[in-house]
Amino acid sequence: MGMKQILVMIAAVMLVGQSVVAADEKSSTKGEPVLPLPAEPKHGRPYLMPETERQRIRGLIAREGWAKQDYEQLKKKADGGDGYSAAFLFALERDAKYVPTATKWLLKMLSPQRVKGFKAKLDDPKFFAGGRPWMGDIFYKIGAEKIIAFDYLHDALSAGDRRTIRDGLLVNARYRMKAMDAWWHTPNLVFKPTFAVALTGLVTRDRECLEWGFRRTKPHGPHLGGYFTVLNHMLRDGGPWHEAPIYAISHLSLKLSTQMSGYLGLADGQNWFRRKMPAGGSPQGLMDYYIDTAYPMEQVGDVRRIRVASYGDGSTSGGRDLFLIYPGPNKGKGPLVHNGLADAYNVSGDSRYAAFLALLPEYKPNLLNRRPLPSKSVPLPAAPSKVWPSYGLAMLRSDESPSYWTSGDAIAVFQLMGQGYGHDHRDKFSLTLHGAGRLFYPDYNALQYEKPHIGWTMNSVAHNTLLVDEQDTRNAEPNGLRHDFNPDVKFLATSASGVFEGVDQTRALFLAPEYLLDVFHASSRIPHTYDYLLHSFGQAEPARPRAFRPSDTMKRRYWLVDDQRTAKESDAWSVDFVLKDETPARLRLHMAAEPDTQVTLGRWGDELAKLVEERRSKLSHLTMLATRRSGVRQTAF
Repeated sequence: MGMKQILVMIAAVMLVGQSVVAADEKSSTKGEPVLPLPAEPKHGRPYLMPETERQRIRGLIAREGWAKQDYEQLKKKADGGDGYSAAFLFALERDAKYVPTATKWLLKMLSPQRVKGFKAKLDDPKFFAGGRPWMGDIFYKIGAEKIIAFDYLHDALSAGDRRTIRDGLLVNARYRMKAMDAWWHTPNLVFKPTFAVALTGLVTRDRECLEWGFRRTKPHGPHLGGYFTVLNHMLRDGGPWHEAPIYAISHLSLKLSTQMSGYLGLADGQNWFRRKMPAGGSPQGLMDYYIDTAYPMEQVGDVRRIRVASYGDGSTSGGRDLFLIYPGPNKGKGPLVHNGLADAYNVSGDSRYAAFLALLPEYKPNLLNRRPLPSKSVPLPAAPSKVWPSYGLAMLRSDESPSYWTSGDAIAVFQLMGQGYGHDHRDKFSLTLHGAGRLFYPDYNALQYEKPHIGWTMNSVAHNTLLVDEQDTRNAEPNGLRHDFNPDVKFLATSASGVFEGVDQTRALFLAPEYLLDVFHASSRIPHTYDYLLHSFGQAEPARPRAFRPSDTMKRRYWLVDDQRTAKESDAWSVDFVLKDETPARLRLHMAAEPDTQVTLGRWGDELAKLVEERRSKLSHLTMLATRRSGVRQTAF
């Protein structure tokens, strides 16, 4: 295979003043209850199997071969004692023969003896007054099948069994409620018990569970509130979850919000997947965010995979990353969006999602939660560039047509602005770049939850951004943002003051089909040392290799970078970043002339690799490029 090449140019062009327009104002994310509580379904029990849904599934069984096979498998499971399959089949067939199996299972899972431990803790004020214990039952065991099965069986249960099972569900829910009121965690983790309580309220009609599960704001604020409250607060600019992107996948925020949309829709017939919260977010917007931040397809051997732009905790590391699509066995690849994408397709039937799922040979439909793919091939969707201004993200795509995904020539540039987010790093104004079917400039997370004394992964030195006096970037609201995405050039300019104290900065990107022009301007009333940083998977090949000599001039702050070599440049200069593995590619970085420029190249080093190995992981030895200008009030890279 030939080597593909792309070009990045960094121009020394001074941007005078702050000529960009004011950034969009943030959407309201106040913590008041945002939507009324779900009303009791008019169609009666089972709430989650209305007659329209029942007839839809029965029609599939009558017409489709795969549905007949899955139906037979469900019957075998029910005959073998699988209580959830039996409950589903009872709701579908109204055949009383499934009731004993499903009832026995529910009574086993929710008998008074089984829930005795939770009830004892609820009745013990000292338990919740102490520090937070291990809470795997809260954060990692949702138990949705028990809740749904109760709804499926409700009218077939004896009064005594119905009361026992309902009481068991409510004890579980109230334990979660009291635990979350006493303690707290990150929004992605708290969303799971919130989902369980909200679903319990939906099927039991318990007012306390409904109120807590859907609309609470206290005691910890809207980001740790009820289902509606959290979506209103955490979904920014119509979609993205306000934490580093792996968390809504690894901890199921996308999956659970999509599933809840389906349950609410079955209960009242509305489209809750597309329905927007008052602040503009929706589960559909969250799903689309992962498509809107996906890079072009990568061909690695026979595998065609689609990587998502990742940042903050849990971003690219040691062969792991966040992938929208990665066919085959899951082990070692990192979090995958597959399940959330499949649930979104199941709820919506959106052909865009089907086009991506069709890339997964392992995708199979079933009657419970996997919709069949269209019989005819569906093309991949268009790929527009996009800005999420209040979150502080932007994705620029050189090709916005459907060919973006598969042509092998598209360039994608993802930029963070100045705002903070959950699980963030000191990465303000950083960018990542993907081109020629490869990720060249990653946001590389060498050490997940790195200890502060190491000062690398979570700090600005490990990101593709600007450093001032070797300090870390701070959160700052942009005071200017403008963009224009036309077929020839995608333009984005972001300005902020206070990312570094007393420094104004603007990063302007111009993305054409063949190259990226990156202009990074900074100014201050007093002189500073400015470092323009890039980190690449590619091996560095300078145009003038003899100009680079071994050096330790930057070793103090960049102590984890080995083989440092430095050159002094006043004329224009260039460096190639070359990927020489199974899919070779080359990126040329060209820097405009500026007197007294110091250029340092190095390699993420052995000391860092040892720290990574202690975590039983593996370090990719990235190339670092640091371009320094010292003792100046303003400069442009």
